[in-house]
Amino acid sequence: MLKRYLYIMLSLLLVVSFVCAFPVQFSAKDMTELETSGMTGDCMWRLNGSMLTIFGNGSMDNYSWQDPAPWGTDITEVIVSDGVLNIGKRSFWGCKLTKVTIGNTVKSIEDDAFGQNPFLSSIIIPDSVTSIGSRAFLGCVSLSSFSIANSVTHVGNDAFKGTKWYSNQPEGLVYIGNILYSMKGVCPEQIEIKEGTILIAEGAIKENNQNLSTVILPDTLVYIDEGAFINCTNLKNISIPKSVKSIGSYAIGYKNDDFQLYRQQDIIITGYKDTEAERYANHNSFDFVELTEFVFLGDANGDGEVDSLDATIVHRAATKIQVPYSEEQLMCADIDGDGSLTIVDATFIQRYDSKIAVPYPVGEAK
Repeated sequence: MLKRYLYIMLSLLLVVSFVCAFPVQFSAKDMTELETSGMTGDCMWRLNGSMLTIFGNGSMDNYSWQDPAPWGTDITEVIVSDGVLNIGKRSFWGCKLTKVTIGNTVKSIEDDAFGQNPFLSSIIIPDSVTSIGSRAFLGCVSLSSFSIANSVTHVGNDAFKGTKWYSNQPEGLVYIGNILYSMKGVCPEQIEIKEGTILIAEGAIKENNQNLSTVILPDTLVYIDEGAFINCTNLKNISIPKSVKSIGSYAIGYKNDDFQLYRQQDIIITGYKDTEAERYANHNSFDFVELTEFVFLGDANGDGEVDSLDATIVHRAATKIQVPYSEEQLMCADIDGDGSLTIVDATFIQRYDSKIAVPYPVGEAK
């Protein structure tokens, strides 16, 4: 037994002697370089302390819970250099960022890109950016200052939810420049989106919207993002101006129930022929009511005819009942020209529809 013990001890001594005589050399510099630089998609990244730089020409990789970004979450500053085209999904999720610089070639900030950065208080989004993904800045509780250019054509779901900026917004329609971002609080029966708005963001009116039955859109509107009015089950009729060039999937006339999308029945899309409104209606099998380019005295709904429906609309408007038409459109039915809609105007239209003579040129082009 003693002999065996001595044999084991001797073997261990020989191993230790060998290691000491021929130590394996690890370069601290080499190890640092391996851990602090690499490729992300078409670009490269380099970490210097807690400052990360993304550089090169092309797009970054997208990341996920299962495949997180290789630079970790301890970075406090990131510089995305000119030449980089996008900021990939979950690139900086859950980091400790306090400063972000985005190059003038970046076109898109993908989903979850900067989410859950509690120390980030401000960011400048360059004019080159056209798309901001869902939850891009979700939970950035200190974020109170940012800017978005007119070039942006897509803002995803909850892009700025949980930020200090959003917390500071009053209840009602919340805008970021010329973008309708969301409805904060309970949605009323009627909303009128302000003139100058060019984009309604994804899911903008998706919550607390059961009361909404009337939406008035401005003639400046160009984009209605996907799911903009999802779950607005009482919104049965909407008039879309010819300025609108793009309506996203499920933007109008759909309900989301337990992650299943359902197309609503009896949806009427009103708009002009050969426009995005007609395309959307046809693509989704909704009824389409064509508006005319001409303006006829008494045509309250802009369908090119003056009839009892116009009389009903004017009567409702005169008695302060909400109707889904802009003030400009409704004023086409100011028959007596006194600058307001009254029961008298409704009566003149009803008489005209019944072939009874009226002392005004009802039904004629204005």
